Amino acid sequence: MNLEYLIVGIAKGSADDLKQYYEATCRGAYSYALSILGDRNLARDAAVESYRRVIANAYVFDTAMSAELWHFGMLKNLCVNGLCDGEIAKSAAAGRQDNLSILLGSALFETAEDRGRIIALRLGAGLAVKEAAEILWYNRASCGSEYRRGLREAAALADAKMGNRKGDGAYADLKTGELEKRLAEDFARIVPDYFGLIDAREDTAFSNISSDTMWLDEKDRALPGETSEEREARLSEKYKEKRKRNSAIAIAVLAAVLLVGGIVTAILVFANKKENSGEDVESGEPQYRTTAVVCASGNRIYFGNYSEGGSLYVYDIASGKSSRLGDAVPRDFSDEAGGKIYFRDSAKGELTVLDAREGTFSGTGIKGALPVVLGDGAVAFSSKAGVDVLLPDGTVENVFTDNSGAVFRFDMGAIDGSIYFSAAPSDGLYRITPYDEAPEEGGARYYTDKAMDGQVIYDFETVREFIAFEDGGGHLFLVNTGIDGKNVTELAGTLASGAFSVYGDRVYYYGRAAAAGSGAAAGSGAAAAGAGSSSNAIYCISVDDLLAGKAPQLLFEPAQRKASVADIYVFEGGAAVYYSNGEKEKPYNELVFYAFDNSSFNGEVKPQETVLFKSR
Repeated sequence: MNLEYLIVGIAKGSADDLKQYYEATCRGAYSYALSILGDRNLARDAAVESYRRVIANAYVFDTAMSAELWHFGMLKNLCVNGLCDGEIAKSAAAGRQDNLSILLGSALFETAEDRGRIIALRLGAGLAVKEAAEILWYNRASCGSEYRRGLREAAALADAKMGNRKGDGAYADLKTGELEKRLAEDFARIVPDYFGLIDAREDTAFSNISSDTMWLDEKDRALPGETSEEREARLSEKYKEKRKRNSAIAIAVLAAVLLVGGIVTAILVFANKKENSGEDVESGEPQYRTTAVVCASGNRIYFGNYSEGGSLYVYDIASGKSSRLGDAVPRDFSDEAGGKIYFRDSAKGELTVLDAREGTFSGTGIKGALPVVLGDGAVAFSSKAGVDVLLPDGTVENVFTDNSGAVFRFDMGAIDGSIYFSAAPSDGLYRITPYDEAPEEGGARYYTDKAMDGQVIYDFETVREFIAFEDGGGHLFLVNTGIDGKNVTELAGTLASGAFSVYGDRVYYYGRAAAAGSGAAAGSGAAAAGAGSSSNAIYCISVDDLLAGKAPQLLFEPAQRKASVADIYVFEGGAAVYYSNGEKEKPYNELVFYAFDNSSFNGEVKPQETVLFKSR
């Protein structure tokens, strides 16, 4: 089961995908929440609220990330932030845990440090040590050691409670595998079915608790029944004294550093302070990829190197050499404008600007996705609030507000100054257009209307006054946005994997062409070449030929590889084709550049092939 793509389905409003995702993760969510909160009712509420946040934020989820890490990161913040509330802290102190075995209770609540949480993530959620370490901000080796110590400590604690001795059915006599099996079975028994509560309208104890970032360190939780004002006053006094001590220590450390010239020591002191500050940083290490992220500018191709887990590279077509530009997990590349390309760095969740001339990039500090160049230096993007525009002076203007919090934006584009986006749970295309006349002071500058109904659209591309999109079933359509989306034309062919691209006045795709006379009038000569092919290949068709019902034209047939075509990107110098096996445990990813002259297309080509990266 691919959890990442279930979240894509959740973003589309699929109840079936939500149910499948819940069934795969509900035990882990409840178990981990219980290990933090220590109360079964609070654990259920936090788990329910975490699924509501998954639904609300599914549209910004990146399939390059791990679903569990993303989901459990929000759950962790909900639980820890919840303990800053005096009423939640009071319930947690009561600790209703009446459904636990002695062994499981010892493991979750009586073992030292974070061992109970590690056990919950490993045996309740079924996560690997590496994933548990990322959620808990642990070194992987330390996390594994603490897990093993926690198992043995839990066994000894349970034996002490039961008066067992070695050789008398003691848990301490069990091998590690058998002890893990017992605990996993105990976790399975304690989890209630709370799926029906997710869609309920009733608030939970965590409805008003933030899941975005951690408010304060967990040790700063509220005292049972303490009001927020009382807690803030207590912590203010506590940290006043702490700041005095830290200032004295910092002066002493700085003096010592200056005496010995230890600049490196100073760096390590401040790095350690940041590491332990409780700041929640999203992991930039993806587990696998399923779509390409690549763009081109002149004779340069920019791409994310997935064999390295998150690096931005550039390939120079003239020299045939690749070079690494830096750490980034690029997604959603925009078109180039004025030498700049925008993309979403999914490791940070922020818009990043790439100088295509210099080969340098920098973050904007703005959270967002799906950047679209509008002209005059402005860039539209999908934000948590709705749709915003980054203006040339660096200010951000909201042009569409999602008041319901339920409009999930799948893709965005721009035609003639209007911004288009596809969304769920409703179907069709939305259009955001600036008013012809300047608004009165304080008035709206943009209005939003429906540009098309009747189709759920995920990915789309703009070409002239048209939008090209694939329906998820292998059928590609052109929609004329100039006449309110009424004129819809279907491609005389099928897509094998949903991979298509637009360059100039042409649409390119991976799949097959319809045979002559099969419902669409096949063209003659070169335009019909390859029609009715029995094998998948890269095809090309102009907008005018597609509107006329002509068959697409064979471009080239790529050689078979270890994985299937997942995405293509076409530009003047050729095509970049991304291959992926879509597997999480044993991923195989490959990006191949096929070089050919695309400026004056006149028939089938035999491109030169260059592998830009592949899984090692």
